Amino acid sequence: MPEADLGYWRRLQRIRQSRNADELNREADSRDCFVRFAVADNFYTPSHTLARLVDDCRWHWRCARLIALHPAADAATLLKLARHKLDEVRWLVAERPDLNNHTRTLLCQDNQEDVRLACARAPCLSAAMQLHLAQDHSPAIRSLLAQNPICTPAVRRRLLTDTDARVRLSLLGQPELNENQLLQLCNDNDRQVQLRACLHPALSPQLLDTLADDPGMASQIALHPACPPETLMRLAQQGNRQTRLAVSSHPDCPAEALQQLAQQPDSYLLHRIASHPACPPPLLRELLASQDQQLRYRVVVNPACPRTLLEQLIWDTNPGVQHAARYRLQQRR
Repeated sequence: MPEADLGYWRRLQRIRQSRNADELNREADSRDCFVRFAVADNFYTPSHTLARLVDDCRWHWRCARLIALHPAADAATLLKLARHKLDEVRWLVAERPDLNNHTRTLLCQDNQEDVRLACARAPCLSAAMQLHLAQDHSPAIRSLLAQNPICTPAVRRRLLTDTDARVRLSLLGQPELNENQLLQLCNDNDRQVQLRACLHPALSPQLLDTLADDPGMASQIALHPACPPETLMRLAQQGNRQTRLAVSSHPDCPAEALQQLAQQPDSYLLHRIASHPACPPPLLRELLASQDQQLRYRVVVNPACPRTLLEQLIWDTNPGVQHAARYRLQQRR
């Protein structure tokens, strides 16, 4: 690198790291645009110096883009940047979490969708701003607002009846939905919204038991972590194959339900039951009578398999079952 270029590079580095406000204020008047960029990029540049660089249009408004991200930019500067003609500058301002209400309100009404999207996910939005964004013509903006944890109850009620299913689907990410709202979403006319609503963690056991009466939702209800044992037992007796498979996958499935499911002539279902950690030893012993080698192997690797059955299975006709039984016995020593 030529000595002149090296000296110029060192000068720019010194300006970027300088803490001298007078020097930075002086360099902001430089005719060299890269020097001005270095001033705008300095963390210690004071707000009044940044305000002087806002109108610098060199290199596609690089100074304005740097100032939009600068932590020392004051409210007046940010308001000016919120009216900037370059979309990227307004978007960078909208991404800031420290905007005042006046600037944020202005950006919520921006013509550029990306700017309004940035506002919709902002951590600070007044009720009026949220209501304005909830009426936005773009479903993407309404969906993003529906996911925002600061969304007010009034706005959530409005989004609950949104015409776009993607918005209602996004609303299911809210942990504070009440039971009436969840019931409305469970009865939604969009299938995907229904299925997601049935798995919401705020659903009570009583509501889950009520929803299990709907054959279209039964399999999803059986997968819910809070599904009560009584409901699982009922679904094991009355449900279709998909529901029975879901019941057999539930970690809290009662032993009585597994016994009921084992009566079904479904090999895949039997494999699920043989692998379930709550499967009782008498049922595991019954499953060993099967000629299905894979089923016997699943009994062996089940943590609930008692030692007496493992000692029996070391003489199994299948070498894989034998080796698995010996390995399990060695682990229990």
